[in-house]
Amino acid sequence: QGEDPAVLYDISGNGHHGTIYGATWTAEGLQFDGTNDYVNLGDLGSLGDGYTIVAVTKAHTDHHGALLNRISSTTSGASSGKGLLLQKEPTADQWSMRQYEDSELSRLRLSLQTSPGSTNRWTVLCAQYGDGLLSLSVDDIPPSRATIDTSFREHTGNYYLGRLTYTSAYYYNGSIAYLAVYDRKLT
Repeated sequence: QGEDPAVLYDISGNGHHGTIYGATWTAEGLQFDGTNDYVNLGDLGSLGDGYTIVAVTKAHTDHHGALLNRISSTTSGASSGKGLLLQKEPTADQWSMRQYEDSELSRLRLSLQTSPGSTNRWTVLCAQYGDGLLSLSVDDIPPSRATIDTSFREHTGNYYLGRLTYTSAYYYNGSIAYLAVYDRKLT
């Protein structure tokens, strides 16, 4: 939290400050109510050549909750489908990373990971894309991987925390204590 409680400050020095809508600061981090809270992070730039996303979060319930995304659709095979989505799944203790691959099929590729007991406790997520692999690791569980046959079909526009970018849905119910987005796959 910084000087203005309605701003999520970027401490990397890149100036990618986000505008907070409804989410509130607590001692644990930024709290999302699952009904209408989100953060518009603005355009963080291209992640098409690879990325690493690290988040420390606590989901309060099992639900479709968009943690971080810049996506145009959540339907596999959507002809205009582009982008990526890191989310809490409604299945108990399950998380996913999804992204569209750049092919005629416009497939929404998925990496799912289950961490027993991860609902309502602090969880570390690490999503990566690069070298033809999409992976998601949760806590100390080895990563789940999906092969991407073609390049990542990137979406343009703003990134959001706490809800989908293209529609007011998949509101996140939980807290986020830390988020880092790198424009490359870290080793």
